[in-house]
Amino acid sequence: MVLQHIFSENTIIMNLESESKDELFYEMVQKIVDACPAVDRKEALESLFSREEKMTTGIVYQVAIPHGVMDSIDTACGAVGISKKGIEYGSLDGNAVHYVFMFLFSADDNSGHLKALKELSCLLQKPDFTRKLSDASSPKEVLSLLRDTE
Repeated sequence: MVLQHIFSENTIIMNLESESKDELFYEMVQKIVDACPAVDRKEALESLFSREEKMTTGIVYQVAIPHGVMDSIDTACGAVGISKKGIEYGSLDGNAVHYVFMFLFSADDNSGHLKALKELSCLLQKPDFTRKLSDASSPKEVLSLLRDTE
């Protein structure tokens, strides 16, 4: 039940335009800032890029989970992005990324941070989850999928 409180219809991008990881971060952070004005764009980008320098958040199965921690927010914010063409991400498996789950967490909320990443990990292990995500035609359908699968 955690993920449906982090993502909203306003933070779901059905057709990402980005072709690189850097472009992706800017595109998705802007979507978060538009929906959550309390998020400082510069701080969010610095947090995400800093985390990414440690190790890629492009995991396997065409999924990336960029995430960062911020001092200026008290609640988690996030965005979901879907790319039909794929984004060069430097993933662990070397494949392009098609599904992106971006999180920005409060620096004071370690347990929420871990809980959200764990729930997403469980969803990604469910058979056909990414196929259903790809078949979704609207942000509302993506949210329903998250709610129903959680």
